[in-house]
Amino acid sequence: MKKALCLFFTLCTFTVYAHTLQELSDDPVSFDDTMVTFEAEVIGEPLKGNGGIWLNLSSNGFNIGVFLPDSEKVRAIQHFGAYNTQGDIVRVSGRFHKDCPMHHERDVHVQRLEVVRRGYVKSETIPKSKVIVSLILAIICLTLVGCYFLKIKYGTRAGKNKTKG
Repeated sequence: MKKALCLFFTLCTFTVYAHTLQELSDDPVSFDDTMVTFEAEVIGEPLKGNGGIWLNLSSNGFNIGVFLPDSEKVRAIQHFGAYNTQGDIVRVSGRFHKDCPMHHERDVHVQRLEVVRRGYVKSETIPKSKVIVSLILAIICLTLVGCYFLKIKYGTRAGKNKTKG
């Protein structure tokens, strides 16, 4: 039992838990080469890299790339954030690198990934008043364009029809 407790406390001393991406962004030196855990939305698309998959995660305006050596973990993600889609919220545990020796950028090498909350496709409704205003403006614009072309085709210039006396 003593050995188990000793091992537990030893592992806890080497693990730093970041609660947000902002903490990682604000003080990367403190978290460099440590185990971190945070939650964020998956955005964009998964990208194949050498020996794994890259995901982009976003939370409160802060973004980070995470590297998954096991591409099977990506299958758990159903929704990737985009204009009309709220991405899955995932909890990531992995090693944070301020300047990764393998990838030469700030990243997290994921050891554990779990989906905390599923994303969804956003439905966008346009208010009826905006549709009506846009139709009225379109009719006005088309009328003005029509008047312009009629003037070009049938209009006369001011000095062209003057009679010589």
